[in-house]
Amino acid sequence: MLAATVEAEELYLKCRKLSLQNGEGQLTCERCFTGVCLNKDAIGSPEAQEALLAAASKHKVPCAERLAGVAAHCNERKLASRHVKDATEKLYMWVLLKKKKILLSDARVLALGPRFMTLYIHKLAIERRIYYDEVEGLIVEWLDCTSTLVLSPSVNKRFNRRGSPGKCRALDEVAFIVNPCKLNQEPVVCEQRDTRNNRSLPNGDISRSCNSDVKKVEPAVFPMTLRLLSTIPVALHADGGGDGPLEIGVRLFVSSYFT
Repeated sequence: MLAATVEAEELYLKCRKLSLQNGEGQLTCERCFTGVCLNKDAIGSPEAQEALLAAASKHKVPCAERLAGVAAHCNERKLASRHVKDATEKLYMWVLLKKKKILLSDARVLALGPRFMTLYIHKLAIERRIYYDEVEGLIVEWLDCTSTLVLSPSVNKRFNRRGSPGKCRALDEVAFIVNPCKLNQEPVVCEQRDTRNNRSLPNGDISRSCNSDVKKVEPAVFPMTLRLLSTIPVALHADGGGDGPLEIGVRLFVSSYFT
């Protein structure tokens, strides 16, 4: 297409020279097609249109409809490659988390409400949600006037909700709770079975690979008071696999003696 444009410009300038020899108009040495400024008057002239048509026919430049189809196909391929890139990065991070068991990181609260919060995890550069409604053993207080969330454990560990109590989730699905006495001890990993989703959740103490993370990321304590753009510690783990989709789970990283 560039060669056709250059040739069309040369043909147009030749036509202008012939017109000058015949006493028609003035010769302009400016490049109307490949110059810094686009000369709309020159492009719209009959001589320029004929030159463009002749150069396009010679170099077999496709029509506008075909170019639009090629551009749409290129955009689709670019989007598909972007999806492949994102999926590859997600798979890589999932495998690392699967080996590491638990990854501790700080997160920034991007959105906050009475049912869930949206977090941005700095280490992985991803956004995740934590749903804290309908959780057994967790009291949720949402202050609408100040957009403040207060999370605190229930003393009697009873959970009263409007719907069916069988659908409530365990506190371990929302928060990764560690005993302060065990933070400085030699850690061992144990897994808790989630009977409702038939999956294993890393729980208990932090693995040896996460021992360095404990020194950098301090756990939060109950009650937790959260606002927009608050920084909170979270624990990430690999979820899914097998026949299901690969997911990166996130929970609040909390220290409590009531574990």
